[in-house]
Amino acid sequence: MDPRLSAHEAFAVNASAVTRNYEVQPRLDYRTVSGVNGPLVILDNVKFPKYSEIVQLTLPDGSRRSGQVLEVQGKRAIVQVFEGTPGIDAKATRIEFTG
Repeated sequence: MDPRLSAHEAFAVNASAVTRNYEVQPRLDYRTVSGVNGPLVILDNVKFPKYSEIVQLTLPDGSRRSGQVLEVQGKRAIVQVFEGTPGIDAKATRIEFTG
């Protein structure tokens, strides 16, 4: 079988790749909330957190909130949650760093 494609087949493959619905998964998903204090969430054991990085928090009920890293201390990150912290559970809340 010839591995080369005709021009029409190559166009169809490229067009489908452009219009494909990609779902990008986060590189790391953390469940390391060690504390909540007002609008701040403290995360431990975070690999390479960056100052001002935007994070997405997924609460146990499936609702999502966003926040921003305010302070980094080694593997600890302090995040300000924009929509408030009620409902954030230390064991079940997932945090995704968007980079």
